[in-house]
Amino acid sequence: MVIIDKAILHILDFNSGMTVYSDEELTVQDSIETFLLKHIEKS
Repeated sequence: MVIIDKAILHILDFNSGMTVYSDEELTVQDSIETFLLKHIEKS
């Protein structure tokens, strides 16, 4: 079982060379939690 209390999302786009760093935490709600859990399970 995975429980996510806090999350920060940084974007690293290797195709365009663009990098975006978050300044604050994400509010972990239904759709964001689903997105994160799917990516955690894949890795």
